[in-house]
Amino acid sequence: MIEFKNLNEEIFGETLEGIYFSEDGSYMKIQTDKNVYCFDTEGDCCSHTYYHEVIGVPEGNVLEVESADADLPVLPDDDPDKDDECVQQYGINIKTTKGVVTIVYRNSSNGYYGGSSSWIDREPVAKWIKQTGKD
Repeated sequence: MIEFKNLNEEIFGETLEGIYFSEDGSYMKIQTDKNVYCFDTEGDCCSHTYYHEVIGVPEGNVLEVESADADLPVLPDDDPDKDDECVQQYGINIKTTKGVVTIVYRNSSNGYYGGSSSWIDREPVAKWIKQTGKD
């Protein structure tokens, strides 16, 4: 799980300019007017973790970053993205002066394993896709 306290201290007051996922979904970067913050995913044995979607428009000055795990719905069995027995959703809320942006990442497994997202200190070499957000 992301260490929100440290990220809050770093990103507070910066203007959110974009959120990007790597083409394969294993990396994410948050671009502000001052910095680029990069993250990777990790899945336990026999599972796959990936960044899935951005809900809300990524803009405004950052006020707070917190977990959104409790706010995310359980996926129904007929969800087209459910590619394994169990898909768990995790989330990150970024509260800004223009609203809340939720970044969703998922872990797909047989139900016994989980995943996480970690803040990393380098920008990975990847093909980046800008996430425009959805309502």
